[in-house]
Amino acid sequence: PLNINIATTDDARLAVWNDIQEKITEEEGTGIGLTNLSKQFQLLMGEDIAISNQNNQFRVEVPLIKP
Repeated sequence: PLNINIATTDDARLAVWNDIQEKITEEEGTGIGLTNLSKQFQLLMGEDIAISNQNNQFRVEVPLIKP
């Protein structure tokens, strides 16, 4: 099963991560979704999102938008 974790960090970011699982069929993603998300946060907040792929874990952190 795929377990997706969602939490906030002490520095006001939303973190989403999961353990990397081997794919049944080999397909490479285009990365367009993460690129678009990154550009939107750069335009809205002037901040970058953090994307990491290490220790068998894929993690994305985005800044929380304050009202």
